[in-house]
Amino acid sequence: MEVSKNDIVKLLQSNDMSKTSARISLIFLLVQANSWLSLQDISKQMKQSRTTIYRALNILCEKAILKKLVDTDNKVFFHFNEQVHLSIPSTIEKKELVYFRCIYCDTINVLQHTHIDIKLPKGFIKTGTNFIISGYCANCSGKLQEHSHSQNTTYD
Repeated sequence: MEVSKNDIVKLLQSNDMSKTSARISLIFLLVQANSWLSLQDISKQMKQSRTTIYRALNILCEKAILKKLVDTDNKVFFHFNEQVHLSIPSTIEKKELVYFRCIYCDTINVLQHTHIDIKLPKGFIKTGTNFIISGYCANCSGKLQEHSHSQNTTYD
């Protein structure tokens, strides 16, 4: 996705947010990365303190400009929300998605056409959901199978 820093400033303004250098840099980084980044990945690439980065991440997630994903190992990942149009406020539907994290190559994929329907008991109010499956992606599982076959080869 092509985006300028000016587009990001407009996005922040349209969401009644101050245009701090941390927020601008963070959105720009995640748009350019076009993949899920961990807090550690983000910290390595930004000049701000971890506290500043974390505050910016939290507010941008609250505004649904960024998506936050906590995997089964409690590792946190962030991604630019592609549903956000950079020139309009992010009053977007928070769609429930199922994610798959490869524990070998550390990639995260949205599992298209995978739906989980959870009915809450009366009186319960949902404030968020997070569905993540951990394992080996198709690419890495193939490598593991090749490796295990080569390990099981016997020579006469």
